[in-house]
Amino acid sequence: MAAFGKSLRSEIDKLEITDSTDIKQIIGRLKTQYTIEPLSLKDPIPSNAIETTIDRINHWGEEYKQKVYQINVTIPYDGNMELFDCHPSSSAIIYLDKSVHISSDKIFATIILDDLDENKYKSKVSEIVLGLTANIPGINNEISPWNTNLENTIKQLLEQRKGLVSKKFDFMEKIGIKVNPKSLLSGKKNRGRY
Repeated sequence: MAAFGKSLRSEIDKLEITDSTDIKQIIGRLKTQYTIEPLSLKDPIPSNAIETTIDRINHWGEEYKQKVYQINVTIPYDGNMELFDCHPSSSAIIYLDKSVHISSDKIFATIILDDLDENKYKSKVSEIVLGLTANIPGINNEISPWNTNLENTIKQLLEQRKGLVSKKFDFMEKIGIKVNPKSLLSGKKNRGRY
């Protein structure tokens, strides 16, 4: 959650908040942007079994081609992709097979079977799913307080930022620079001495 907090603080630190700023609109936008959607895997979807061959080595060290069946499995999921890289405070170390690839809304895996055995297929899919889901309950438990407290965190950071911006504007006026806060909101920084 530290990376999300750092990113949120960095975004708020770029805002020029004044009394005329629509704080509710900013809170709504930031809450939508920084709410972390928990991970939830859906049912695996297999492709047709594709007949192919792979190189194998026998017990004499000789290479040979073996006929196998390749099944490409797609596992849709909901949630934030970055959470797959997170480690909750108590987590299991998981090594996913190199055939497993995670995209923004799906997981792709390739299963190779020596024969068309339903139980072997289910066992391999189950192994992949167990590896993917081992840490999900812990991760989802740890993001829950972040999501629950997010609106209050945003409000506190916005209040701090508003105070800092106000102090900056006061300082600038004291040294002779007149600031029009509306011009800062439109991206134009018209500063002039009066």
